[in-house]
Amino acid sequence: MDRRRRELLFASAEVVGQFGVWDWRPRDGQLLWSDNLYRIYGYEPGGVTPSPEVVYALVHPDDHGRVIEHVADVERSAHADPLEYRITVPGSGTRHLRATLTIVERRMGRPSRLIGCVFDVTDQRAAEREAVLAAAISRALAEWRSVDRSVPPLLGALASAIDVEVGIMWLPTDDVLVDRAVWASRMVCADDPMATYRPAMRAGAGPPGRAWRHGEAVAGAAGDAHVEAAGAGGSIAVPVLHGDEVLAVLEFRSLAPLHPAPALLEALTRSALPIGHFFAHRRLSLQPPCLTPRELEVLRLCAQGRSAKEIASQLVVSPSTVRTHFEHIYGKLGTRDRASAVAHAFRRGLIE
Repeated sequence: MDRRRRELLFASAEVVGQFGVWDWRPRDGQLLWSDNLYRIYGYEPGGVTPSPEVVYALVHPDDHGRVIEHVADVERSAHADPLEYRITVPGSGTRHLRATLTIVERRMGRPSRLIGCVFDVTDQRAAEREAVLAAAISRALAEWRSVDRSVPPLLGALASAIDVEVGIMWLPTDDVLVDRAVWASRMVCADDPMATYRPAMRAGAGPPGRAWRHGEAVAGAAGDAHVEAAGAGGSIAVPVLHGDEVLAVLEFRSLAPLHPAPALLEALTRSALPIGHFFAHRRLSLQPPCLTPRELEVLRLCAQGRSAKEIASQLVVSPSTVRTHFEHIYGKLGTRDRASAVAHAFRRGLIE
């Protein structure tokens, strides 16, 4: 086999195997990339002068310091441990890479020439993540008790699988989406807009409204009014489908900017299909519990600024009865105090 054919064979193997190779001489700064390594980093072959700084500029912010420290450690102590990190490529989203290397020459105890290989493991990580999502959903549905008791843990499991801090379930009610359940990690305070900003939304408004309208997972980033109002770095909204009908929308908000790859959005949409089938047989239980006429009256008077004692006097009941009404209201609306109950009722149009 002549040299040209060997070169073509190796280049084809790189593309098929989704990897690229490099040759680096740190002492004089010489760094060579194979053609496919350029492509992995989002460049046409020869489109940029290879350097560690070019790679650093692509590395995901959460991995940036770790990658720089790893390279410095290689130069300093000649450790050659594998490294996994993420990069953000314009037009391709976040890619997961695994780098391995070997030291082929040393000078004065330090590496003078290194050869390495970078594997694009995005598809593998997506498959692993989809398996985690499927397992979390199966477990949650198998242990189902009620919307109020089972949806928050489900949101938490899914949010943890995709490394975000808040999960919200929205339900189509008439011509708007209203929130039905929420989960927040310990990194989010109880009064943080990340978890508490939940206004009713029409189709097309914000990531949840777009997922409702189009029936597919969508992402929102800085600049999206909904994302900014929630004080989030990014948002992913996933429709829960039964056939072509959207039964619910799951929104996941992140403190950090989000750049989800199309493969992740597709995986989330597929993962939510069992939830849609499950919800299709439990439509009535999805709707929030209705307040009784007396509970609505108590809530209206509270919204007018009346104290519990004043409400009891106007309704000709005891203060303890008013307190019981409030306890029922909190339980049905999923709130913890009068102010949040009133805000929740206004948002859903229960009172005016």
